[in-house]
Amino acid sequence: MSCVLLKAYDVLHGQKARTAISFEDVAAVVNEYLLAANSTPVRGPVLRKSDTPSGGTDFSQIPHGPRLVPRDALLDILHTHADTGRCHIKTNKKMKSYIQEDSGSLTLLFEDGSDFTADVLIGADGWCGKGRHVTSNTVRDDIQMTAYDNVFDADGVAPPFDGPWVAEVPSSQIAERFAGWEPDLVDLLQVPTAASRWAVHVVHPLPTFATDRVCLIGDAAHAMTPHQGLGGGQGVEDAYILARLLGRPEMTASDVPQALKIYDTVRRPASQTVSRQSLVNGLTYGFFGVEAKALSLPEIGEELVESCRWLLQDRGAEKEWLKAKSALAAALERCKDDPASPNLLPGTGHREATVCHHG
Repeated sequence: MSCVLLKAYDVLHGQKARTAISFEDVAAVVNEYLLAANSTPVRGPVLRKSDTPSGGTDFSQIPHGPRLVPRDALLDILHTHADTGRCHIKTNKKMKSYIQEDSGSLTLLFEDGSDFTADVLIGADGWCGKGRHVTSNTVRDDIQMTAYDNVFDADGVAPPFDGPWVAEVPSSQIAERFAGWEPDLVDLLQVPTAASRWAVHVVHPLPTFATDRVCLIGDAAHAMTPHQGLGGGQGVEDAYILARLLGRPEMTASDVPQALKIYDTVRRPASQTVSRQSLVNGLTYGFFGVEAKALSLPEIGEELVESCRWLLQDRGAEKEWLKAKSALAAALERCKDDPASPNLLPGTGHREATVCHHG
């Protein structure tokens, strides 16, 4: 079974998706990296009100924080453990359309005139908040500062953005937006000689992540605001569930639509919940919105701490996989017993029009 993943104009395809990358090998290396880089518990951020020139006030602290793997380190780990005999990366490829053949396979058409045939197509292309806030975190030996500005029109709706998504700007331009804030903060914002300005784009909740043999994962499915720092992690969980479904020994190309529906049933509600909470947190950080305006500083701190508590749940992705695994086993068993009947996905309460095929 061949699988194609589209990501940022690169094409990754494997002849056998289930053997292209070993989850056990990658997990072991990531765990070693985390142990070496984070040998002590990671505390969460201190919450400080700084929007007055007379000085700031620390009002809460989120007691737990994430253990971080820099993006380039994660890419190196994945690339090192990819089976180069089965997994191939083609760069600078932009797909313009695809055709689903009568057999069910997909023909992908690229702008350079080339084409490729696959059993599964996975879209993963990414998107590069009156309330403002600033965060800081360490990345290896550096300190990264991020200044957020939520821009809305008079109706509380984000206006269309027609400028470049990413642009280099003088740091003074960033500092100017925080004029009148705590002097120490404004001084820190002026330290860099240049800064990158990023437009934050989101994907509004989609009714589905999958249709037949095509699905979306990561930012293509649920690009979200960065206020919980979980967008990338949600994409990894998407990939974890989807790859384990497609990598089952009993999986065939004709079973792919069923697997993608189960992936959608498990991952869409979870990722969209994280997306909604991320936006709420971002508005709260900027003391923006009715809820934040009605709360005292300690109450705002309690709300933000509570919004992150679920991150302490143990083996959350593994629990999602067990749900997906059980749903797949039940669906394939029903297909085996009655291949011509429409399938009822566990927990969905509705019948799918797709006819089961197996073998």
